[in-house]
Amino acid sequence: MTANAQTLDTMPWYKYPWPWFFLAIPALTVVAGFYTFFLASTSFDGMVEDDYYKRGLAINQDIARDHKAADLGLTAEAMIGRGEVRVFLNAKGDIPHPDYLLMRFRHATRAGMDQSIELHYEGGFYSGSIEQLYPGKWRLALEDTDEVWRLLSNFDPDKHESVRLLPLPVLAASMAPADD
Repeated sequence: MTANAQTLDTMPWYKYPWPWFFLAIPALTVVAGFYTFFLASTSFDGMVEDDYYKRGLAINQDIARDHKAADLGLTAEAMIGRGEVRVFLNAKGDIPHPDYLLMRFRHATRAGMDQSIELHYEGGFYSGSIEQLYPGKWRLALEDTDEVWRLLSNFDPDKHESVRLLPLPVLAASMAPADD
């Protein structure tokens, strides 16, 4: 036996690379587990609905509000940026403009970022202040304060500064694929 082979046989285990490789796999798994626990405990994605049954019953009322907006021929153009929202409300007939409108901003994945703002009528348009919108997809809802009608739209602040809000039946028809 050569001296080199004898030294390899008498080397302690920690001087070989393979034990460290096999120990690194469970060690990295433990570290990844702690990191996952940290992410789960520090971020709250919100609960879907506490009273889901009541919310399910209220969907019919929401649909009626969407149809009312379509019957009135309501549409809106909203310009969003620099901490301000301006909304131009359009109707096919002559309807009285309420003094206030409510605009809801719902983030697609983070309920904690949702905002509701009151828009004041200022002679031709509605305006209000808003906190910064974070990147991502937002669902917008414009409503009157009496909850008679509602307009909806999707919005991405990274891509657009303005958005058109439509009644749900019109919005769904505009998003449907065209027949060839």
